Amino acid sequence: MMKCVDLNRLLIKNFPQLQQEYSEQISWQDGENTGAHVVYGDVFNPYLIEIISNSQKNEMQTAFDFVEQMLMLDDEYAENVMCVTVLESVAHIFRDDPRLFEHLGEKSAKLMHEIFEYLYRT
Repeated sequence: MMKCVDLNRLLIKNFPQLQQEYSEQISWQDGENTGAHVVYGDVFNPYLIEIISNSQKNEMQTAFDFVEQMLMLDDEYAENVMCVTVLESVAHIFRDDPRLFEHLGEKSAKLMHEIFEYLYRT
């Protein structure tokens, strides 16, 4: 099972433009061992929200490809972070926005549908 430091390093390896926000976030917490839910929630999610809000299609594709790759690791911790912290947050903010599903991979889309069914069942 991956550890938070592994997931955090993968985020910065794939999104070096988030290095400054990442460094600021971990500087007052547990360093590289800061929980991945915290790092992804406070560093990756604001980036994701910004690029979706601004319809930056190439960046959205890259970001959702990354989420899909993390889900394909078949790692329980990575899947939990992607589902609970990343996808659930995005689902809540953009629940009425059709752009949300345009860039999702197969596993991401399946989880997103499950999230919608759970959160917004009537």
